[in-house]
Amino acid sequence: MKSLADYILIVDDVMPQHVIDDLLKEYETSNAWMNYVAGKSGGNSPGTHILISHPAIIQNSPSRTKILEEVQRYILEAFDQYHKKYSKRDQGLNHLMIRQLVGLRIIRYEAGQSLDMHTDRYTDPGTNLELWPVVTFTLNLNENYSGGELDLLEGDHIFQAKAGRCVFFPANFLYPHAVYPVRRGVRYSLVGWFL
Repeated sequence: MKSLADYILIVDDVMPQHVIDDLLKEYETSNAWMNYVAGKSGGNSPGTHILISHPAIIQNSPSRTKILEEVQRYILEAFDQYHKKYSKRDQGLNHLMIRQLVGLRIIRYEAGQSLDMHTDRYTDPGTNLELWPVVTFTLNLNENYSGGELDLLEGDHIFQAKAGRCVFFPANFLYPHAVYPVRRGVRYSLVGWFL
């Protein structure tokens, strides 16, 4: 019998360092950062986020559009490993019924910031409609900080920082997750969902 951990997939080196560098360089000093609260609830001292896939963020910016397209391509390539494993595509099945990648955002946690245990939902910025994603992913963009570990399954699986490491897991009530307080430096991660 499978355990909940069997549906967590870690993929290292998801995108080249130059793509991560371009992404961070483009957005680090943006004035579009907003407070981040997962699912509109939870988070004692949440970080800030910037929704890099929002039309207003990339509008009239060929460089941001190019970065977004590159990021999406690498995420989709990495996700294909998850999709193959759990959809049983080799048997002609598609158990995940994935339609699209949504909500791509960078989350920035400074020293003292964290995110409480929660499960995911996605609010479409265009319609304000709340949707329940099928799969969540989080990709570490840097590792020059301490603390900020990703806690999955209420302490059963704790992931340390490694730039380029992506963790895919189901986005339902069985997979609560949190980010521990950052003790030093700034933690950047890219997160998104598959509907």
